[in-house]
Amino acid sequence: MKKNLTILLSVFLFVAFILVVFIWGGPILINAYLYNSYIRSCTLILIFALTIYFKRIKWENNMVILIAVFAVISMQIDTTGNPILNKPLELMVSHWGQLVIGRSVNNYAPGEFAISDSISILKHSGEMIKLSVIWLYLYRLLQYLVTYVVLGSFIGLFIKKAPEIDFIHSQTGSEELTDEMKKKIADELRRRQEMSDHKSDLTEDLVAKVRELKDRGNVIEAIKLVRDYTGMPLGEAKKFVDDL
Repeated sequence: MKKNLTILLSVFLFVAFILVVFIWGGPILINAYLYNSYIRSCTLILIFALTIYFKRIKWENNMVILIAVFAVISMQIDTTGNPILNKPLELMVSHWGQLVIGRSVNNYAPGEFAISDSISILKHSGEMIKLSVIWLYLYRLLQYLVTYVVLGSFIGLFIKKAPEIDFIHSQTGSEELTDEMKKKIADELRRRQEMSDHKSDLTEDLVAKVRELKDRGNVIEAIKLVRDYTGMPLGEAKKFVDDL
């Protein structure tokens, strides 16, 4: 009986949460993204930073692809940018006049929006020159590419110095370990010990040779060299070379 009541209460709370989010929070979020340029920009940058950090993505494992994808998405979502991001563009056109970037939002029905962006230059003479929105897209793409390259490089350096999370020691003291979990922990400890023993066979000269092969693009030869001298399994040898 108690279990059934708990399930019913959980379902009720879940439905109430969904209703609050969509009925009360939904319009607030939509208005924020449609009309507040700072929220759009900050959210995109925050999502990118969290993706890089939690996925432990570095230049060695496809960060360039992630940057390209995020830059294209950000260009489309945050086409108009905000006053801070648009300052370089304003300085570029200040010789001809004042930069005017606008976003028109038309709400035809509940949940149906038509969004159009525009870019113009208000000349000192008072004449308004309307530019193609393609220039705004190109500028936003370049701006986000530069932003993500700098931010991704910074987080990548932090990831290299930050210790990796040890899942063995993350176990809470109050949680009882099953036999299967104990076996996995024992296997992991044994693997780490073997890895440590293998690494002790690597001399400085051998490490330098492996690093030289990797830098020349001969990753397969570098892995083979490590395995020949240490007897490491293929996966561990590859990880060792990748981490150099």
